[in-house]
Amino acid sequence: MQPNRRARALRSATGIAPKRTVDPALYRFWVDPSLRDAPFQNKHTLTMNPIETQRKYYETTAGHYDDLHLVEEQHQLASELLMAYCVHYRFATILDVGAGTGRFQRAIKTRLPDVRVTGVEPVEALRKIGHTSGIQEFELIDGDVQSLPFAEGSFDVVSEFAMLHHVPNPDLAVEEMMRVASKAVFISDANLFGQGNVWVRLAKRLLDSMGLWRMAVLLKTKGKGYHISETDGLFYPYSAFCHFRKLRRFSKRLHITTFDTSSPDALFGASHVCILAIKKAKTLPL
Repeated sequence: MQPNRRARALRSATGIAPKRTVDPALYRFWVDPSLRDAPFQNKHTLTMNPIETQRKYYETTAGHYDDLHLVEEQHQLASELLMAYCVHYRFATILDVGAGTGRFQRAIKTRLPDVRVTGVEPVEALRKIGHTSGIQEFELIDGDVQSLPFAEGSFDVVSEFAMLHHVPNPDLAVEEMMRVASKAVFISDANLFGQGNVWVRLAKRLLDSMGLWRMAVLLKTKGKGYHISETDGLFYPYSAFCHFRKLRRFSKRLHITTFDTSSPDALFGASHVCILAIKKAKTLPL
């Protein structure tokens, strides 16, 4: 989602206009005037690791989580797409990782009541909102996508909606998703190589082809490897296509869908992509 659209959504939901410049070490959240300055005014903030920083963001903005993210058209379309896949491939069980307040779970319950969806969400404040909106506690549970508390092949399909770009090791997260899935993995997330104007995309392609992309990210972020946004918290430069080879080894079929481009080149033309990987009967070692 474009930053200005997020800012408008935040202003509409909270009545607070986000600041345009952010000091990452003293990042403040703009949801409630009484909280706007409080969370990051002590020295403990300076020692927060990236995961703690992102979870603190979601704890503080939990009350407006749905207002901010329901305006993201690509996630609404991705949700519809996965429900269509459930019908076509007869998926009966889903694990949604980074489930937030359980938006996708509520949609499935309404549209496909015979499909059982379990959500994993590490932020307690988001889970509580989900529990008060009709999702049972056993349906939306605590957990870490990098170490899922389920046996191999526990769910027909494992999904994520815009969660992987917040994870420091998305490759490990995808491996866990593949382990727990018995039939398929569904990824709906950012594609950094399709973001920016044509010159920016060409520069990214060149740096990546030369093996210099990681170094460029570290230089741009002054060694941190991540950015902090006033409307998305802490996030990493990320492309769902980074897992393409791993997913291809895992699957007998890949479905790639884009919503925001007319270009035939999804890798360098789409800022957001959906990938459904249909698992092979017997996969190769990861």
